[in-house]
Amino acid sequence: MSAGGINISCKVNGEAIEERNANDLPILREEFKEGQNYNRIKVPHKVTEDLAENVGMHISDGSMHGTYEITYSGHAIDDFPYLLFRFIPLIRKLWGTSRIGYKFVSGQQTLKIRINSKQLFLFKHNILGLPYGKKETITIPKYFVNNKQITRTLIRSLFDGDGSICFKSKSGLGHTYPVISYSSLSKPLIEQLQKLLGRLSFTLPEKIQTKNAGTTFILFLNGDKNYELWMNTIGFNNPKHLTKVALYEIFGMVPPNTGLVERVKLIRGDLKLSAIYPVKNMRVNIYRVLEKRVLSELNNQTCYINELGNKIQVDRQRIRYTLRRLSKMRFVECVKATIGGRKYYQITQRGLNKLKRVNSIVKRLRDEFNLAV
Repeated sequence: MSAGGINISCKVNGEAIEERNANDLPILREEFKEGQNYNRIKVPHKVTEDLAENVGMHISDGSMHGTYEITYSGHAIDDFPYLLFRFIPLIRKLWGTSRIGYKFVSGQQTLKIRINSKQLFLFKHNILGLPYGKKETITIPKYFVNNKQITRTLIRSLFDGDGSICFKSKSGLGHTYPVISYSSLSKPLIEQLQKLLGRLSFTLPEKIQTKNAGTTFILFLNGDKNYELWMNTIGFNNPKHLTKVALYEIFGMVPPNTGLVERVKLIRGDLKLSAIYPVKNMRVNIYRVLEKRVLSELNNQTCYINELGNKIQVDRQRIRYTLRRLSKMRFVECVKATIGGRKYYQITQRGLNKLKRVNSIVKRLRDEFNLAV
């Protein structure tokens, strides 16, 4: 057994002629070996996270045409930072090619990335099994579903492309209820995603929803538990999603129908929430506010229920309820309970991640995607 998986050897007349790893891609045919008259690209021989991210974006927003052209498309504003500052550098790093063009499609608010490479086209189609033309039956290639980390990376990339995170109005609290979703024309892809996310402990609806007369299939991950599991195990790389997460962590809600520019202004403080969201709908979720304050005090080493109540000036029963909910979300854990009924809690690593989430996202938006937040 090697670090990467099981070694597979082939023998002829008792002599080993090849040793391969279970994570290796198939043996490459002649068109992918040196000496051929194609525009040279680097050919990956192993499944890596970079390859998984590229394939995930291809499944979501990529397409291949009969002229050996590979294109990716996204929103000209909302997807621009991701495509320009992460995805194009990833293509250059992964395939070793600088033959990449991009342009804005007039009147469609679309940014298109174009690569012309016969070798890359054939590699994606013949080796990875990605179709050219329509993608109504596309699925995740088998090489990316046997390793959890690789699977998570590919799923993250899928959702960076055709995925969405929104916050719906529920229980009269405005847009505070997190919903992560993915839509596709390929029903086999949605069914495959449902199985993979189920293996990763997400809670999913039993039935796959449809729209557009049943031609588009949608997968939903609803609620706080799915949201927190997602942020701790998968997350996002696209600023159009990261800015929504940051707003949710700051305000406890996210106004609908905002663009990337508006959300950046809200995070930076140049735009007030009340300027774009009806004040009458801005009811505060007191439990969510209290959870933040409790986590902050636990991080400051305040761990006894009565001390927490005194510091925050909140009824002890409400503190107990909050701690129970935080325990279910695995943000805190009870470390000691005395005979007199005193309970002591401490913040977990997941709770620390929750506290640091906004600062971490803002740093990424500024440093990685060149956004002025």
